[in-house]
Amino acid sequence: MRRYLVKENVKHFERLLQNEADEGKRALVDRMLSDARHELSRLEGIWSWTCPHVRVPAEVGKTFSNS
Repeated sequence: MRRYLVKENVKHFERLLQNEADEGKRALVDRMLSDARHELSRLEGIWSWTCPHVRVPAEVGKTFSNS
């Protein structure tokens, strides 16, 4: 679940960065994006270390809905 949330945050921050003109806000979003990418990398590393025989496709969680 955490992996899915972090992947969604990466996408969200990438979209924000594309549309933000203010340099101060861009710097903040860029830092948040960097942190999210780092966390995603660590989560995927932990997963591959603890469950090397189980592959989780990137599509997992895409059908999740809040409704």
